[in-house]
Amino acid sequence: VGGEGSLIIAIESDNPQNSIRFANDLVEKFKQYPSEFVYQIEYNVSQTKSFFETNKYLYMNKSDLEEIHDRLDRRIQREKLKSSGFYLDFTSPEEQDSLFSTKDIESKYKEKTSQYEQYIDGYFFGENGRLLAVVLKPPGSASGVEFAKKLIHQVQSTIQELNPSRYDPSMKVDYSGKFRRTLFEYQSLIDDIVETAALC
Repeated sequence: VGGEGSLIIAIESDNPQNSIRFANDLVEKFKQYPSEFVYQIEYNVSQTKSFFETNKYLYMNKSDLEEIHDRLDRRIQREKLKSSGFYLDFTSPEEQDSLFSTKDIESKYKEKTSQYEQYIDGYFFGENGRLLAVVLKPPGSASGVEFAKKLIHQVQSTIQELNPSRYDPSMKVDYSGKFRRTLFEYQSLIDDIVETAALC
């Protein structure tokens, strides 16, 4: 599954579509990085959503699957009786349609998938479309201050090369996550040592 650490690139602008264009170009650059820097890039839920949509029945409760099976079985038995000629049907067309329905079960699972609807075009947006996040995950072996320095320097160089203001004058890019925090804490420690030494 890769390393636990990540570097989060926060893209802020007044126009979500401009942020999306910048994020797409940034991700393409990240894909060209050496393997020591990149294990996984996360910025859009579309693939994940598509995977779960394709395999949704594997994630249902067993009791719900059994209920669907039983409803379908009852409908099949009814249709068999109808085709035999010995079945008298007194139900209306609307009632017939309701004899096999899964709407109640579907609505239960729609609540679980509603979290995906908050994303604009599937991208990791927050703050009503002002902030977009791209999560860069290095391999599990990647750790330490020196690696954090190299990673952040590489990312900063890429962002400067892309020039965010070219995409949108209001665009700002900042960092968060474990590797940014590691570097910040390290620098804070060095500053404290220097200050203490100076006082002494």
